[in-house]
Amino acid sequence: PQLRREVRRNHLMTKEEKLLHLSNVVYIAGTDKVISEAEAKAIEIVRLQIGASEGDLKKALHAVNNGNHQLTPFGRFSAKVRNLEDMILVAISDGEISKSEKPEILSFAKTIKISQDQITEILSEAKLRIKSQKTTMTCTSCEKEIPPDSIFCSECGHRVVSS
Repeated sequence: PQLRREVRRNHLMTKEEKLLHLSNVVYIAGTDKVISEAEAKAIEIVRLQIGASEGDLKKALHAVNNGNHQLTPFGRFSAKVRNLEDMILVAISDGEISKSEKPEILSFAKTIKISQDQITEILSEAKLRIKSQKTTMTCTSCEKEIPPDSIFCSECGHRVVSS
């Protein structure tokens, strides 16, 4: 239910804003030249929460991989903060913020005028988000793991209900 509310709320983002949001998140994950499995899962959660398409994610990955992206604040202050929250979420999804991720995150935070105390609070909240996020759910019919936003099981076709 919370994921669905997040998706509904974030459908107000334009396609360009969704692409920038994802590109910023992917950029942070890729600063150490490797996107870990945990980071990839966190990026997918962010993609779903902002209502971006798989095509948007592919475009973001392409822009970052080609060196055509720099961290870019966009939109209202709340959108900038949400983007920072998601960047921090992805950065810590594999255990800690790496040496290459930290200066980029701090620079972005400074640009949008976020204090150290606020960064510490966002970091604490991101850790709680990681603990509470479920990246898959189980089909009640065949018990296979499927994406959390599924309506039908991709394995057996059974209609599933998100919890």
